[in-house]
Amino acid sequence: MAVKKALLIYPAPISQMPSGIAYLGAILEQRGINVDILVNSFRKIMSSEDIYRYAERTEPDIIGLSFITYDLINTYELLGRLKTLGVPVVCGGVHPTARPEESLNAGASVIVMNEGELTIEALVDHWDNPGANPIEAIPGIAYRQNGENHTNLKMGRVADLDAIPYPARHLFDADQFRLSNNELKGFERLFSGRGCPSKCTFCDKTVFGRKFKTRSVENVIGEIEQVKKDFGIRSFSFGDDTLTLDKRFVNTFCEEILKRDLDIEWNCSTRVDRVNSEMATMMKRAGCFRITLGPESGHPDTLLQIKKGITVDDIYNATNVIYDAGIQAYLNFMCGFPEETPERLKATIKVIRDLSPKVYMYQVYGAVVPYPNTEVYTENYEKFGFKDWWLEPEMQGIGMAMYQNVKDPYHCSVYYQRSLFDDTYIMKETFFPYSKEFKKTIKEMIFAVGKHSLAAQYRSRTKQYTYYLLGHLSKMMYDLNPNLEISLVSTFARTNLVHENRSIGSFVQH
Repeated sequence: MAVKKALLIYPAPISQMPSGIAYLGAILEQRGINVDILVNSFRKIMSSEDIYRYAERTEPDIIGLSFITYDLINTYELLGRLKTLGVPVVCGGVHPTARPEESLNAGASVIVMNEGELTIEALVDHWDNPGANPIEAIPGIAYRQNGENHTNLKMGRVADLDAIPYPARHLFDADQFRLSNNELKGFERLFSGRGCPSKCTFCDKTVFGRKFKTRSVENVIGEIEQVKKDFGIRSFSFGDDTLTLDKRFVNTFCEEILKRDLDIEWNCSTRVDRVNSEMATMMKRAGCFRITLGPESGHPDTLLQIKKGITVDDIYNATNVIYDAGIQAYLNFMCGFPEETPERLKATIKVIRDLSPKVYMYQVYGAVVPYPNTEVYTENYEKFGFKDWWLEPEMQGIGMAMYQNVKDPYHCSVYYQRSLFDDTYIMKETFFPYSKEFKKTIKEMIFAVGKHSLAAQYRSRTKQYTYYLLGHLSKMMYDLNPNLEISLVSTFARTNLVHENRSIGSFVQH
């Protein structure tokens, strides 16, 4: 079989262009393959039937699916149907890498584990000439053959990230991701490298590994210039977990932006122990307007438990450095870890209140979710009885995507949880049990985070106070009876700007 046409699918609803299949699309195009990309976006939500019929009509030679731990029942139902088309169905992404046999049993022909660029080329070689390129010799895959599942040796890391073509943004329907201000959500996303050496217990690094590798500054600048030219984008967002791991890269990158007078702005994420005053000042000069930090907790025992490798002093120091450089600080805090106590949570709330004058916004969700292959999952699923929770019908809305722009937010959570701070998994005890005192303490976090974050989303003080008071009313009714909150508040607050802003990342610039 000669591969001439490929269909790449992102089946679960998403609010921004998915970068993974954009890279694979570029690889396949380089080989002269006609690539079609279908994304189930919130601008145009499709059912499994819609996606299947599209695949049936387009008659591709191969089908690729990329998915995360979300909406898996629908995804696996789709996989089973796509299998009937009689062409190879290849799956990749975080969840198939974490659970390859599960995805194979659902109908996948091949699972691409870890980085997919080298593997997809090897698979195309196999399909073009199976005799010369047997599937048994392809590293980094799991596959189904003669009714049995097989797993090959792990594929090595991509040696030269510069050799990977830029993501094929032109293959996407841009209107699916176009915001009211004409921005294209996800098209602005860049990656300076791959891998993260951190050992956080709530995170799975299976796909890209823990060893950090960077692209060259020239290669990253080239992508910026291409995206700026092709799409008119001048505000960029780095998707790296820790952009500043390589100080030399950051310094050279900033110098090159200034040297070329690129006239862009950008934001990034980093660790609280990986930024200093000199670096922040240079980043500000080069157009950095926001840095996201993930301290997660304000108590040393919790930081030790979740293996953050930082101190509470680091949190204060990094926030001060960023603020003094004139850059917005966006902080992420988590809660609900199995050994977390009300006293520890109160320490986090104290840090939040202390830093509020210098923080642009706090993340408005953060209840821990035990994803597959994370320590939080492997060390607790038997004790608390949530093995393979992602396959349960009532758990299909769990995860990051529940915070995006679904048609009915109340299917997931109630007003205060979407507007101030989302404690859904804590109040419902979705994964772990919590004491009455812990649930009472989380209420303080809801209002500390929510009040501050509303100010980042609305210029009008009247709106800030109105939505804050509405959040208070929502929480009060929820504590009395969740159904009461839903029946009353949801009648006039089915969706809200706070919720929409959170999903698209469009906030007031101060």
